[in-house]
This record gives sequence, structure tokens and C-alpha cells, in this order.
Amino acid sequence: MKRLVLLGAGGHGKVVLDIAKLSGRYQQYVFLDDAHESIAECAGIAVEAPLHCYADYLDSETEFFVAMGSCAGRQQWLEILQGANANVATLIHPSAVVADSARVASGVLICAGAVVNPDTKIGFGVIVNTRASVDHDCVIGAFSHICPGVAIAGIVTIGARCWIGIGASIIQLVSIADDCIIGAGAAVIQSTNVEQTLVGVPARPISKG
Repeated sequence: MKRLVLLGAGGHGKVVLDIAKLSGRYQQYVFLDDAHESIAECAGIAVEAPLHCYADYLDSETEFFVAMGSCAGRQQWLEILQGANANVATLIHPSAVVADSARVASGVLICAGAVVNPDTKIGFGVIVNTRASVDHDCVIGAFSHICPGVAIAGIVTIGARCWIGIGASIIQLVSIADDCIIGAGAAVIQSTNVEQTLVGVPARPISKG
């Protein structure tokens, strides 16, 4: 019996579960969450134990998925699972469009209506959320979150652990450094090579002063 263990029983976990069910790959689902004593179930599936109990589920018939919106949380637990040689799933909604030449790493979630165009590389543990569009020849760094409705033009490079806010747009040929935050609805028209938060149209750094 093929089983999927989901780490994280919040709202994002519900989205992940729905996509996993649509894949038809699994016969059993388990949620793990550190709030398991106060969260009995998530979308009708029992929350059985805290996160550190993942090792109790390791076997050849079990795959794992880190169902956390937080970039840092996903990185932490995916690296733990990787170190334990766990089978880490990749989940793609059937309504998403992913080009044959796109390369999608493990631990990735591609949600309903999303588009990933030719020769794009989606890194380990990335979320391409609902109706986000990633055009040709892009590189999305590990553990980044491309939020709903984001539009990324061609030949864009986004670093690791970036958060691209809902409805943001990034024009072609732009590069974004690791750990950047792009605010909701922002329009990024130039590259940044340092960690920063960009907001507005056109997007500008938020002053640290």
C-alpha cells in the first residue's frame, strides 16, 4: 500500500493533500504536525504525531512531502528527510502545464493552473502556487515560494529561499538574489544581487532605516 506522509497540517497541507489525491498514486495519507494534540485532523485525515516522529514511517512504500509554506521550514525538514534517505515526493496538479523540457526537482509542489515553460529549472522544495506562470529558461532556486498569480517572464533567475508575493511580476532577464522578498503586486524591472525586500510599482527596496 503506497503511503504519503505530509509534514505540516495547516492550510497549505490541505492544498497539498488535494493535489496528492488527484495524482492517484497513494492509498493512505498521514499528517504529522507539532500541534497534533490540538489539531486532531486536517481535511479529514488524522494528524497522528509530531514532526520528529517521521522516522517511524520510513519504509520503501512511503513517500514524504513537506507541506509548509515557510521557505525556512521547508528547507529544514526537507534536508532532514534527505539525510534520512527518505523518499521525497514531487506533486503536480493535473491542471498545471509543465513543459517536457522543464526540469523539476523533488519536493516541489506545482498547484492548479500553474504554468512552467520550456527549459526552466525548478529547484528542490519549490512551491509554484495557484495560477503562477514561470516562462522559458528560468531558474527558480531551492525552497523558494512563487505565490498565487505571480508572472515571471523568460530567462529570469531567482535565488534560494525567495518569497515572490501574490500577483507580483518580474520582467525578462532579471536576477534576484537569495533570500529576497518581493511584495504582493510588485513589478520587478531590475536585478538585485543582495538580500532585500522589494515592494511597489516599479519595485524598490524597503529602507532598513
